Amino acid sequence: MDLRKAYVYNVIKYLKCHPNVTEFDTKGIPPEIDSGFYNLINKLNYTTKLLLNSNANLRIRFNSKHLKFIIEAKFDNVITIIIIPYSGSPFLRCVKINDKTKYYYKVITSFDTISEAINNFHQSSPKITKNRLLYEYELGTIKRHLLRKNHIYIKIEIIKTHVKQQTIDHRTIHSYYRLSATVESRDKNGTELLGQIFSTLAKLTKEDWKKQVISEDALAILLDIWDKWHLNDLTPYCIHQIDELNDELLTNVCPITGYKYGHNWLVEEIPSEVILTLENLSKYNQKEVK
Repeated sequence: MDLRKAYVYNVIKYLKCHPNVTEFDTKGIPPEIDSGFYNLINKLNYTTKLLLNSNANLRIRFNSKHLKFIIEAKFDNVITIIIIPYSGSPFLRCVKINDKTKYYYKVITSFDTISEAINNFHQSSPKITKNRLLYEYELGTIKRHLLRKNHIYIKIEIIKTHVKQQTIDHRTIHSYYRLSATVESRDKNGTELLGQIFSTLAKLTKEDWKKQVISEDALAILLDIWDKWHLNDLTPYCIHQIDELNDELLTNVCPITGYKYGHNWLVEEIPSEVILTLENLSKYNQKEVK
């Protein structure tokens, strides 16, 4: 066993045996450890040490489709969801207190980042006033063997929809915001719509870029928003039927209302903090990576 594989094995073994790690789902972890996955485990090790040193109870899952770890960290009555992406730094997605959730998308530099998010939980959220929002993010130039046209843009559109609908927490609403994400590839001959190539973008490494315009941290957060909120009005389950960490169906019938899984499309409302994050990424977080 080489040193890189031994390190990965030891980190996983340590976390599985730690008394404060109540669940560690390693299904899908590749048998062969390349440099990208080794770096992913390094980031997992760094983040879990911050959390375990603060006596948090952790549940950890590896998402093999998008090559990321998802951590649920519980502090007393507060739960935080933390994402460890394949490329880019670990970041805090949201904080939950009881049934209330607030989104942050903060890159983790120390435990102070998490503590600050928890302490600021009760701050008021920004208001959304526009009926349509369109964000375009230039990613950069990708080597041609990956995509036929290699200059890549992500477009995210958020449209206010006026229709009576049920939410995932069983409320009736008469309007909501719908998010959709697409990818365009451009060159001198025109634009090509590539659609949903999320997995391809999530697995990009530095070697795949000819010229990277967006920072790795900004791209990781952007992909997480896409993964979490794309077509948020086509949700087949309610909040009582799904385990958010594991994406597992808990029951086919809601124990509160009797709603059957997939019987209707439900709306998971987009928090205003998510839109604020998209605006900040559009204004500040894009830079050329040398």
